[in-house]
Amino acid sequence: MLITIASLDAKEKLTFVTTTENRKLRVWNDKAGRLGLEQGGTYEVETEATDYGTHITKAKRVAAPPAAANHGASAPAAAGAPFRTPEQMFVQGLLEAYIRAGKCANPGDLKAAGHAILDAYRDIWPPEEVADHYKVAAE
Repeated sequence: MLITIASLDAKEKLTFVTTTENRKLRVWNDKAGRLGLEQGGTYEVETEATDYGTHITKAKRVAAPPAAANHGASAPAAAGAPFRTPEQMFVQGLLEAYIRAGKCANPGDLKAAGHAILDAYRDIWPPEEVADHYKVAAE
């Protein structure tokens, strides 16, 4: 399975891995260190399902996923680059699609199109609802 790590949350014995696709995985802390897992990195992983969740058993770092595995979206950020929010990925993906379709050929139109896409995203997922969702999830 190909994953890009959005976040790593190390606890006493386990590290909880969240992927950019919001997949939740686990890895033993000592194994996470040996595998060299890093936030923002893309890995080909093997997993094992247990009663307590899905554990990463093997991981090999890859440069970037092929477009087919990424559903046509741009490649994730390289290791060491900051993680992009879902809002940023949404806007980027649609702007790229508009440019490829010729709907945003004039560079001066990019700003207006970007703002319109961002407004649409925020209409669908208002920031306060997203913040409330993460607040509830954290509790």
